[in-house]
Amino acid sequence: MSGEDIYSRFGFRKFPKQVSFRSAKVQFTGTPTTLEIEAHIPDGTSIEATVVQEWSDAIEDPNYSQAITLQDGIQIEDLTEFEAGGEYVWVEFDLQSDTGEQFPGVLSYSLRR
Repeated sequence: MSGEDIYSRFGFRKFPKQVSFRSAKVQFTGTPTTLEIEAHIPDGTSIEATVVQEWSDAIEDPNYSQAITLQDGIQIEDLTEFEAGGEYVWVEFDLQSDTGEQFPGVLSYSLRR
C-alpha cells in the first residue's frame, strides 16, 4: 500500500478541472499600463488572467478588460485596452488542469501605471 496512488485507485482527480477567482477591487488612479505576473504552469495546465477596469459613471459599457494567456515563469504584459479615469481595477484568474494530476498556480502579480 505504501507509495500507492490512492487517487488513481479510486478514479479521483487530485485537482479540479477548473478554478476561477478574482483579486480584490483596488481604487486605481491613472491608467493601468502593465501587468507583471509570476506563475507556475506545469504541462497540461493553463492560466488566463483578465484585467478589468470599472467605470462607475459609464452609461453603456462600464468595464474595459484585457485577457492574457500566461506562460510559466515571470511575464510582463503591456495593457492596451484601458483609459485614464476608471475607478477600480482587479484581475480575474481562470486556472485549468487537463488531467488533474498537476495544477497551475499564481505566485505573485502587480499592476502598474
